[in-house]
Amino acid sequence: MSILCYIAAAIIGEITTVALIERKITNDNIKIYKIAKKSRNYIDAYITAGICASTFLYNKDEKNYIKWKNIEEEEKENLRYKNLI
Repeated sequence: MSILCYIAAAIIGEITTVALIERKITNDNIKIYKIAKKSRNYIDAYITAGICASTFLYNKDEKNYIKWKNIEEEEKENLRYKNLI
């Protein structure tokens, strides 16, 4: 096998590893949000929704970024409703 094939395989493996790490971070952030939401910790839910939105922005996932910005806005409204901000 030529050196170019080894280099290509290494690059593909590295890209796959980065994608897996990004997916793991995103999934972990969503789990953290769900824990905060379930525990009725409204401030943490608001903050972690913003972190989720930022994660999708970093991953250049526009659809989920918009979805999580809307969730973040809903959580901000929850804070207003509870007179926490």
